[in-house]
Amino acid sequence: MKMQREFVLLYQKENDTILIQSPCVGFVANLPFPGDILIPESQVGNVQILSSQYALKLPKGVCGKVGDYDTNMKVKPVGYQEILFPLLPLDQIKSDIFSTTAEERKVEGEYTIFAPSDGIFYRRPSPDSPNYVEKGNIVKKGQVLGLVEVMKCFNQIAFQGSGIPDQAKLVEIYVQDACEVKYQQPLFVFSLVE
Repeated sequence: MKMQREFVLLYQKENDTILIQSPCVGFVANLPFPGDILIPESQVGNVQILSSQYALKLPKGVCGKVGDYDTNMKVKPVGYQEILFPLLPLDQIKSDIFSTTAEERKVEGEYTIFAPSDGIFYRRPSPDSPNYVEKGNIVKKGQVLGLVEVMKCFNQIAFQGSGIPDQAKLVEIYVQDACEVKYQQPLFVFSLVE
């Protein structure tokens, strides 16, 4: 029997905020950054207990935008139920983007590019290269925005799809480089160029 190599994070609600808590005693690393959008059951870091590493995953039904917290320590010792970071409700950032279809998520004058599959998202072609795009860039139809790796295959994410204009301005990047993404998770938001 294969040993489980992950822990589901604990949480508690405080008014509209969800406080994400450690499920164990150990050293946590690779936690998400303030502003990241997290979806249920996504991997959001890892914990080391003695000499073993375990993935940390959000519980079912828990999602939101990571609020401000201290990100100075790359590896941080934690206790059981210690608060790791806050999650703000999605309705504070627009609408519940995970309970509607892609067509229903459209906001007038904005265009969202979603993850084409589960995988690891990369903002650049290689560790030494610059990011494909940065916030504020004007992109053209067909331009590569990032990559999603699935089983060692790298799939390009491009600014394309039905209703996409010839060019637009990148106004939001929802996922950090080398993070796990789920199918239909929003990655980029664009607005029309004025």
